[in-house]
Amino acid sequence: MHGNKRRYLIRFPCILLLVCVLAEIAPFGNSAAAQQAPDRILTHQSQEKPSILRRVALVIGNSAYVNAPHLKNAANDATDMAATLTELGFKVVVGTNLSQREMKSRIREFGQDLKTGGVGLFYFAGHGVQSKGRNYLIPVDADIQSEAELEDASVDVSLVLNFMDEAHNDLNMVFLDACRNNPFARSFRSANNGLASMDAPTGTFIGYATGPGRVASDGGVRNGIFTAELMKQIRVPGLTLSDMFMRVRLGVFNQTNKQQVPWEASSVIGAFYFKDPIVTNNSNLSSSVTNTDPKNSINVVVNQITHGPAQLTGGNSAYSIKDSAGQSILIKLGAKIVNSNTEDWIRNNIVKDNTPSHLWDDKSYYWRVPSGAMLLLSWRDLTKGNVGWVLVQKYLNVWWYKSNTGEWKSLSEGGTDFVYWLPGDRNIRITLEIPKPGNGWTTDDVKYRFGY
Repeated sequence: MHGNKRRYLIRFPCILLLVCVLAEIAPFGNSAAAQQAPDRILTHQSQEKPSILRRVALVIGNSAYVNAPHLKNAANDATDMAATLTELGFKVVVGTNLSQREMKSRIREFGQDLKTGGVGLFYFAGHGVQSKGRNYLIPVDADIQSEAELEDASVDVSLVLNFMDEAHNDLNMVFLDACRNNPFARSFRSANNGLASMDAPTGTFIGYATGPGRVASDGGVRNGIFTAELMKQIRVPGLTLSDMFMRVRLGVFNQTNKQQVPWEASSVIGAFYFKDPIVTNNSNLSSSVTNTDPKNSINVVVNQITHGPAQLTGGNSAYSIKDSAGQSILIKLGAKIVNSNTEDWIRNNIVKDNTPSHLWDDKSYYWRVPSGAMLLLSWRDLTKGNVGWVLVQKYLNVWWYKSNTGEWKSLSEGGTDFVYWLPGDRNIRITLEIPKPGNGWTTDDVKYRFGY
């Protein structure tokens, strides 16, 4: 299957500096980028167990500026983000409309709390500016008459990063949603808007609400577009940090008519889930692998489109075909609803699934996919251990799909596409179709077929 939608593709930095420090961050000194330190690598708990890492967060939102334009959403963004993180198990300290002294005090306390260990997260919404390659967060009481006063009157992002580095905890994240026009541009010799690009030290994820030097929208009635999408995606089970941000990127990109594209710089090692994958326990299912030819099962399928999955019966759980060398191999097909699109999780799920194979009969089936979930169509060579899959999901009312070897691609209503796999003397051809609503079909239906 060919497609070219790099899952929430496009990048741009803005002041959503999502710094996710996974490995040890070396001292930052006076540089915006820290030296790499590969000796701190996040080892996440098994996906079959809930997260037990301690989680702490500092959330700041500045709206009521004295000497700069008021921001209608920043304080709301911080309040709502704090509630979301609390829901996800974070111990949260939240502050709105803070002075420079208050911001630095909260950051120092946050740095001390990080030394206890676990996962740390810093979020800021408000004005932010760049100067000489460095990024600064603006307190509500800042009175900046010239660029030379910026460092003295604001908060350098590196202050947060340095405290994180000093803590030596498991993982840190920093989200900064502050890529607006520079409110002090007339006093600056440079004319750069937004934030400057920063390199991510080893184990760090830096995410911006839009691209370097670009300007982000302040958003709708209550929340900024970027923060609203961020709060939505971190609630989705089974998304790693990078996968979550890809979804944020696509959502913001579409909602702003392609004008705002969140950007990232990442050197994260390991996986972090805001909300763990939903794991189905199939340990009570038996797997009696016996040989059967796919042609022999055609007559057991009804001649109308039925809801999947349809599985082999009568003691048979896999199909036997010949590989290129003429040796017998066992093939198992699968169709199920899942709640994670991370490749490691999908692969493990396919390997551990011991239910009988889906029928390989070139007949059409359908699945009504619940909101927020995905349809996983898979194939597995039980003899050699090879696996492959196609993942289908609807996002912002558009259906997307990708194979394990391809890129994301959209599929419109009434559209059809195919994925092929050649494990031996027979092709596996998966046909995907999005039915047009009507005649019993809904906008949540996906038709599929395992053919030859």
